[in-house]
Amino acid sequence: MQPYNEEKSIYELTSLTNILEKIGKNILKKAYTMKIIEKFSKNEDINYKLLKYIFTTKVINLEEVYLKLTKEKEKFFINVFDGNTLEEKEQVLGMTLSDQKSLNIRLNKKVRAFY
Repeated sequence: MQPYNEEKSIYELTSLTNILEKIGKNILKKAYTMKIIEKFSKNEDINYKLLKYIFTTKVINLEEVYLKLTKEKEKFFINVFDGNTLEEKEQVLGMTLSDQKSLNIRLNKKVRAFY
């Protein structure tokens, strides 16, 4: 059991990382079958790396969440938008140039996360 801490979110606890990833992947699988979330890649791990930011977004109206994948100097970044406003920009760790081939979306194109 983890002690309560107002300074950290549940996603920052390293002891829960594997559990949260497993839960997140299961939620995404269910969302794909129900056609709620756009599938960004054929690879499940890459999909999770790109879409895990929707679990931590502070956007209230999820229908207005857009994602944009960009590449800067051999690094990939995911931009999370609330409508036209950039909410956050995060580096997608572990994504390589060879992973780019499995993507269902184009780079630098804003895509609605939820149908």
